[in-house]
Amino acid sequence: MVEYEGIRGFLPVSQLSAEHYPRVGGSDKDEILQRLNGLVGKSIRVRILDADRKTNKLILSGKEAIKDGLAERFSKLAVGDVVKGVVTGVVDFGIFVNVDGIEGLVHISEISWERVNNPADYVKVGETVEAKIIAIDKDRLSLSMKQLQEDPWLSEIANFKKGDKVEGTITRITPFGAFVQISPAVEALVHVSELGEGSDVDPEKIFTLNERKEFKVLDIDKEGRKISLSFSEK
Repeated sequence: MVEYEGIRGFLPVSQLSAEHYPRVGGSDKDEILQRLNGLVGKSIRVRILDADRKTNKLILSGKEAIKDGLAERFSKLAVGDVVKGVVTGVVDFGIFVNVDGIEGLVHISEISWERVNNPADYVKVGETVEAKIIAIDKDRLSLSMKQLQEDPWLSEIANFKKGDKVEGTITRITPFGAFVQISPAVEALVHVSELGEGSDVDPEKIFTLNERKEFKVLDIDKEGRKISLSFSEK
């Protein structure tokens, strides 16, 4: 509920601006309510959507209010620009960022060069972050934080060459092979076809998670960011 000069109006959650929208993981009603309670006592800019004196109904929108000048703000932005914004929500699939009233999303794959399991480990709501614009949609920016960081994969890959014998830790086992961490930023794949003779080789019978094994580097694809390994128990 919003009060304007003694008149009470209703502002639906769906009509909150990106700055105030309660971005939470899943549909945790208690957390959503907690975020909304944080707006109590604050002044926010709204636009009237509907006013009916007979039924004493006043419907307001924060999203519509910020549209003034939005096209102009978008016109000043371009893919590749570096912008600053305030984190408005942290969810399982990424981070929502308010950039001068424009909603931006840093997808989980664009947070860091390392594997990200929980975006909340990297930022908090209310924190100011810097990011690079990688796409501009109709009313949202796609952002990247990792592209402002040095890619450790490129520097670490220089330590390996085709034919090298390397030690690595098994990080994942799949029906088609196993993934191996051969340096802090470099994960390689040993395909099931490189595990020995026969078509019935089972990676789960050869490897266990977190064990270290020796492998041979078969191929390095820098553009595709892939390294292929072979393994032999002999």
